[in-house]
Amino acid sequence: MELNPRLALTYDKRGYAYATKRKFDRAIADYSRVIRLKPDYADAYHNRGNIYLSKGEIDHAIKDYSKAIQLNPNDVGAYYNRSDAYLRKGEINRAIADYSRVIRLKPDDAVVYYNRGYAYIRKGEIDHAIKDYNKAIELKLDYLDAYNNRGNAYLIKGVYNQAIADYNKILELKPDDAQAHNNRGYAYLSKGEIDRAIADYNKAIELRSDYPDAYNNRGYAYLSKGAIDRAIADCNKAIRLNPNYVQAYNNRGYAYLIKGAYDQAIANYNKILELKPELANAYHNRGTTYFRKGAYDQAISDYNKAIELKPETAITYCNRGMCWLHLQNWQEVRLNLTIAKHMDLDIIAKFCNDYENVEEFERRYGVKLPEDIAAMLTQG
Repeated sequence: MELNPRLALTYDKRGYAYATKRKFDRAIADYSRVIRLKPDYADAYHNRGNIYLSKGEIDHAIKDYSKAIQLNPNDVGAYYNRSDAYLRKGEINRAIADYSRVIRLKPDDAVVYYNRGYAYIRKGEIDHAIKDYNKAIELKLDYLDAYNNRGNAYLIKGVYNQAIADYNKILELKPDDAQAHNNRGYAYLSKGEIDRAIADYNKAIELRSDYPDAYNNRGYAYLSKGAIDRAIADCNKAIRLNPNYVQAYNNRGYAYLIKGAYDQAIANYNKILELKPELANAYHNRGTTYFRKGAYDQAISDYNKAIELKPETAITYCNRGMCWLHLQNWQEVRLNLTIAKHMDLDIIAKFCNDYENVEEFERRYGVKLPEDIAAMLTQG
C-alpha cells in the first residue's frame, strides 16, 4: 500500500502538520515516505531539510537542500536555507555563493542583501557588507536591521560619525529602540564622548531594564571616567542578568585591578577562563594582576600561556620581560624586550610609564641593571 504514489500528498501534508507541532522525527519519517514514493519531488527534500536544520543536523539539511536544488534549480528557498546552514557551519564562502544565486533569481529582495551583508561581516569583508546594506536600505527605506548592521559595520571601520548617523535614523523611525541607543552609546564612547555615551546607555536601560549589554557598556564608560565603583555596580548587574557574560567579568576584573583589589580581579579572570579556557587576553590580564601583586612566577606562567595562544601580542612579551626584570634573570629580560621591540612596541615609553626611568627603578627596588638592559630602557 505504501508504494502507491497517491499516498505521497497525504504523507506530505501530515509531515507538515508534525513539523508545525515540532514533532520533528515524525515529520522526517513522513517526508522520507514521500521521497520513496516520489523521488523527484523537490519540495519533499526541501521540507525535510528544514526539519533537519531545526534539529541542528546541519549536514543532513545541506544534503537535502542540495538535492532539492538539483531537482529544481530555481528553488529560491532552498538556496536561501542552504546558505543559512552553511553559515551555521562557518562555511562563509559557500553561504555567500548561495545568497548571490538568490539575488540573481530575486534581485529586488532586500532581506537577501541584508543576509549576504551579514555573511561578509562574518568574513571580515566590511566594505562588501556595507555595499549590501546600502542596497537593502535602497530597496526598503525603513529597514531598521539594515541600518543597525550598517552602523555596526561603520563602527568596525572606525567611521564613528557614519555609524551614529545610522543609529540616529533608527531612532527617528523607532524612538524607543533600546539597541540603537546602546549601539550609539558605543559609537560615542569610541569617539571619546563619554558623557553622551552614558546618556545613551541610561536611555537604553530606561527602555529595557534587563539589558545586560547596556549595563556592561555603561560600566566600561564609567571605568573610562575613573568612576570605578559605579563601573563595578554596572558589571554586577550585567552579570546577574547574564552569568556567562565574559566581557562583564573582564571589565569588573579590570576595575578591581585599578582599585588594587587583586584577589577579586583574579577571581573574575578565573571565571572567564572557566567559561573560555583558550582566551589569551584573560591569561594576559590575570598575569598583569599577579604582576601587580608581586607574584612574578604566577604572572610569568600566565604570560607564557597567553603567548602560546596568541604569540603576536607584543605587550605580553614586554610584561613578561618586566617580570624577569624583577627576578633579575637578565637573559630572559633581554630576550623578551627584544622581541617586543622588534614587534614595534615602544618599550621605553612602557617602562617610563610604569617606573619613570631606570634610576627610579633601581632606587625603588635596590638593584643595579646591567648596562645593556639599562640602555634598552633609556631614552636616547
